[in-house]
Amino acid sequence: MRRRAKGTGMNLSARTSLVKHAITALLVGCVFATPAIVSSTGSAKADTITFEDIAGNTAEGSFLAARVANTDFKHALSAQLLENALRFKPDEIGIRRSLLVTYLQAGEFEKAAATAEEFVRDAAMGRTARLIAYGDHMRARRYTAASGVLQIEKPSREMPLELLQDRLLTAWALAGQNKFEEAISLIDSDAEFSWFPLFSNYHAGLILEAAGQREDAKRRFAQTIEFPRATATAPDTVFRAIEALTKIHAQDGEEVRARTALQTGLNMVGNHPPFQALFYRLSETAKVPHVPSVEAGAAEVFYTLGQAITRQGAESFSTQIYRLGLALNEANDPMRMALAAIYENKDRFAEANDIYAALTEASVFKTRSEIQMALNF
Repeated sequence: MRRRAKGTGMNLSARTSLVKHAITALLVGCVFATPAIVSSTGSAKADTITFEDIAGNTAEGSFLAARVANTDFKHALSAQLLENALRFKPDEIGIRRSLLVTYLQAGEFEKAAATAEEFVRDAAMGRTARLIAYGDHMRARRYTAASGVLQIEKPSREMPLELLQDRLLTAWALAGQNKFEEAISLIDSDAEFSWFPLFSNYHAGLILEAAGQREDAKRRFAQTIEFPRATATAPDTVFRAIEALTKIHAQDGEEVRARTALQTGLNMVGNHPPFQALFYRLSETAKVPHVPSVEAGAAEVFYTLGQAITRQGAESFSTQIYRLGLALNEANDPMRMALAAIYENKDRFAEANDIYAALTEASVFKTRSEIQMALNF
């Protein structure tokens, strides 16, 4: 009969094993929290304790440390740890699932896309895998394939935000095939939730503009801006609609209407960089396409819905959504700013600055990003 550890309710062997795993995980976490051995005088020794020194020979230690790193928004480190775990257990499905998501969070879209096909029918990871596969098809301009990846007919009451997202993304894939009428029909179908039009009208406007139906596009942008309680519900979508409406009016020589639309935005938030750029350089700024491609349009879906998700506190999931969007349009600067802000809120200032640094000199957010980078240092 095995002797039980006093007061624990488990046998001694099990308890010892549990303690060993806990110590291993703690050591692994310490290694990456402290890259060098620090002497009593405060100076770092030349030799450092590396990951391989302590936990490089266990899949379990690597996996547990990866989970901790991911919780701390150290996504690049988490991916490295999961890759190491996979060396020891290459067929472990749990590690592979975690790595798919972590690649995406770390901005390694190509690596995520390379493994997404394995999980498109997976019960736990299927949706994430399908979104990655969609992004991969759109980047390669395989619009027909992209339009068949997502689920647009599932019961909307089950997961309404997912349904809306899938329909909007599929509509952009249809637009890539010049099936504009079908795309608009899909966007407008079964809007059984009262808040659907807040997002769908904006994207319908963008697709109608791409189709050359400019007056209809203006009407949809205006409907987004005028949606009841829109600013309180989804301010970022409203701001983007104001930009789009201001630009399309200016491009059509309707300066008075352009400035009227812009003033609506300035009354909401006067220091918003895109509004400031349009106010001082309307003709010049309006020449820059609001959404230059169908890929950029799909990226707008990830941005507008990603902001709604972020406001609910689901920041870990938001990083996945924003990374998907940036994989489709690296020049979506509002989305880049939103992603950097998440890392700042988690005290991951180096990662935030890396994201800010990718903004070009022409970006209207460049000055603001440089100020944030200086504060983060």
